[in-house]
Amino acid sequence: MATVDIPLRLAFLAVIVGAIPLATGQQYPPLATLDSLKSLGEFTVSLSGSALEFCPTTQPCLYFEWVAGTKNGDAWTEQFASHHPDGPLHIATPMGPIDLPHASLRLYLPASSSRMLSGRDATAAPAHIRALLSEHPVFTLEEFLMTPGVGYHARVDTISYMLPPVSISEAPRQRHTLVLAISDLPFKDGQAQRTLAPSFRHITY
Repeated sequence: MATVDIPLRLAFLAVIVGAIPLATGQQYPPLATLDSLKSLGEFTVSLSGSALEFCPTTQPCLYFEWVAGTKNGDAWTEQFASHHPDGPLHIATPMGPIDLPHASLRLYLPASSSRMLSGRDATAAPAHIRALLSEHPVFTLEEFLMTPGVGYHARVDTISYMLPPVSISEAPRQRHTLVLAISDLPFKDGQAQRTLAPSFRHITY
């Protein structure tokens, strides 16, 4: 069986993880972390990755969610269907790329479209909307998306939450987690100027 000298093997691994430059002079960018990004305050990010197969516009999008329900003016009175991507969001930051799952994000985005649908829209609608129209003759559909090549404002926020006590003699346990807040508008005094996109409004830990 062939053997590989240990220093040679370590050098090979160093090339793989980007610790030393590749033969072409390229070097893998370091991976960012929420802990490291928190020190930046507010910064700019953009999205990377493959465009989603289904996007409601002719322009490619890298994130898309929708919500359907009934509204009274600007307020939702009922939301009976929604959808958002299951996979992580691929984000380019000043400290390198980072992939974050849905629970580690807070997207403060405006609706890219908001319209009332009824039975007359069923013919041209995609299958999931036709199914909703068969149960709800009239409803509002709002869509939220993020596109490639756009710089978004971002900051790392700390979320506090409570865990139940281990036993009845103990108090609930407070925990903290970091999330990446992203918006199309700058943050003002550390607060977003937009409301959260629907899928982020009821996340629990």
